[in-house]
Amino acid sequence: MVFLPQITFEIVNEAIGYDPSGGGLNLLISNLIGAATMFAGIAMLGYLIYGAITWATAGGNEEKIETAQKAISNALIGMLIVVLATTIAAIVGSVIGTPILSPPWETLRP
Repeated sequence: MVFLPQITFEIVNEAIGYDPSGGGLNLLISNLIGAATMFAGIAMLGYLIYGAITWATAGGNEEKIETAQKAISNALIGMLIVVLATTIAAIVGSVIGTPILSPPWETLRP
C-alpha cells in the first residue's frame, strides 16, 4: 500500500500569510467568506420572496410567471454556487494545512 506524504506549510510571518495565533491572511479570508455567504443567503431569500410574490400576483400572465420561475431558479443556482465555493475553500484549507474557514477561537475576542 502506498501512502502519500501530507504536505504542511510552516508559515509564521504575518506579513505574507498564516499566523499561528490566528491573525493575518487566514483570518481575513475567513471573515470575507463568512460575510459573502451571509450576504448570499440574504439575497437568495430576497429573490425567493420576490419570485413567490411575482408568481402569486401573475394572474395567469405567462410573462410574469416565467419571470418568477427564472428568479427562483437563479436564486437556487446562486446559492448552490456559494455552497460549492465554500466547500472548495474548506478543501483547499485542509490541503494546505491552514484553517481558512475556521480560525482559532482565541482570535474571536470582543
